[in-house]
Amino acid sequence: MKLDEGRLQEIRSWLARCRPMPERCETIPYRRRFSAEEVQALAYGFLPASMDDRWVVVMREGCVDFYRSWTGIHVYRVFLRAGEDGAEAEEILANRDLREHGNTDPAKDVRLVDDLLSCSFPGGGQRSSREHRGDARRSRRKSTSRHLRAAAAVRRQKDGLRSRRARLRQRVSRNALAFGSVVR
Repeated sequence: MKLDEGRLQEIRSWLARCRPMPERCETIPYRRRFSAEEVQALAYGFLPASMDDRWVVVMREGCVDFYRSWTGIHVYRVFLRAGEDGAEAEEILANRDLREHGNTDPAKDVRLVDDLLSCSFPGGGQRSSREHRGDARRSRRKSTSRHLRAAAAVRRQKDGLRSRRARLRQRVSRNALAFGSVVR
């Protein structure tokens, strides 16, 4: 897929703000096949349209680079090998500079790269990252709403207990005034 000059200029503009991969890295084995359509979507890349989009994903010759959009930190590089009907990922190079990227768990890196590659890239016909996050939010919302209802019930019980204590204090102070003693 040949990118138009406008898209290439956008990608160059983003890459000018991004940092190179640091010296401290770890190579993680990773296997995944990409169809020709998916390779075209990767070639188009993903550039953030708003502050909600946190990743810049750019395909270069033989690899796909992942940068944080806010800081420009180079977090991952996935090496690709071209095939006859697409491409195959061979390994992930993960940033291990703790000042730039705090994760050191290879399993988490693989899951995150997998999720990022499963999200959409404009022009690829897949779901947008916002829609992908929306599905996750909806599934979490169901379990979270149960927790919220339980927390609200606990709050009501505490509020009821507080109001009973306040009524009891008022009653005690009224009785104390009636009998001429001072209660604090």
